[in-house]
Amino acid sequence: MPSIFLSYRRVDTSGHTGRLSDALEAKFGHDAVFHDVQSIEAGNRFDEVIDSALAKCRVFIPLIGDRTLFQATLSR
Repeated sequence: MPSIFLSYRRVDTSGHTGRLSDALEAKFGHDAVFHDVQSIEAGNRFDEVIDSALAKCRVFIPLIGDRTLFQATLSR
């Protein structure tokens, strides 16, 4: 199970997440990083896979983009 979990919104940080995932995988190995598009196999329930990965990760990295912050401000 991956020990590094990347959390992001595709609308504004997917490119950054992809590059960060590549760099972390180069340093720690492919199996160490949870990046949804690479870590969830077809046919698996994404919510269950994400819940399990979150529960077992040692490092949680949220990527927060401009649109994420703007959306959070509108929600208040």
